[in-house]
Amino acid sequence: TSPVVSNITPSGATLGGEVTDDGGGNVTERGVVVSATDLPTINDLKFVAPQAGLGQFTVNATGLMASTSYLFRAYAINEAGVSYGEEDKFSTGAAIYPPDVEFDQWMVQYNSIRLDAHVEADNGSQVTEMGFCYSTSNNTPTMADSHIVAGQVSGYSFGDSIPAQPNTTYYCRAYAINSAGVGYSEVVTLVTPSAPVNVPTVTSEQ
Repeated sequence: TSPVVSNITPSGATLGGEVTDDGGGNVTERGVVVSATDLPTINDLKFVAPQAGLGQFTVNATGLMASTSYLFRAYAINEAGVSYGEEDKFSTGAAIYPPDVEFDQWMVQYNSIRLDAHVEADNGSQVTEMGFCYSTSNNTPTMADSHIVAGQVSGYSFGDSIPAQPNTTYYCRAYAINSAGVGYSEVVTLVTPSAPVNVPTVTSEQ
C-alpha cells in the first residue's frame, strides 16, 4: 500500500510503498516494479529494496527514459507468491544537455583579441559560467587550454578580451557551463597583425 514517488529526475525517481501484512508468511523480498506501457509486474523493470520484511521502504529507480510517463506498483513476496500494491504514475523530467553557444563577433589587434558571444539555449539547466578558451597549438581548444571567465555579462550575452602576441594564429571558442557540463561554440581561427612600427625619433646636438 501507500505508493511513494519523489526526487524525480530525467532518468529516474525515488519510489516506494509499505508492506502492511505478511500474509502469515515470511516476506523475503519487496520493492517496486515499473512499466511505461502496461500494468507493471515483476517481469517488467524491478527495483528490489535493500531490506525485506514489513514496513515502509523506498528504492532508487534508475536508467529510465527522459520525458516519459511510467506506471509503478510496490510488491512483496512470501512463500505463497507475489502481492502488489496500488498503481501510481509519474513522469520523468526533460533531459538536460550542455548549453548551445554561438559567437557574435570579434575584433583582432596585435596585442589582444576582443570576443563576444551568447548562449543560444541553456537546454534545461541554468548557465553558471560563460567565457572563452583559446590556444595557439590546439585547433579545438577546451577548458584544459587557456581560458578566461567573461567579465562582461548581460543575461546570456557575454564578452571579454584575451591577451595576444603579434603575428600569431589563435584558435578560439566560447563556452558556457550548466549542470550537464560544458557547451562549446564553433572554433574561430584568428591571426593577429604585426605590432605597429613608429617613425624613428631624431634629436640634434648643438
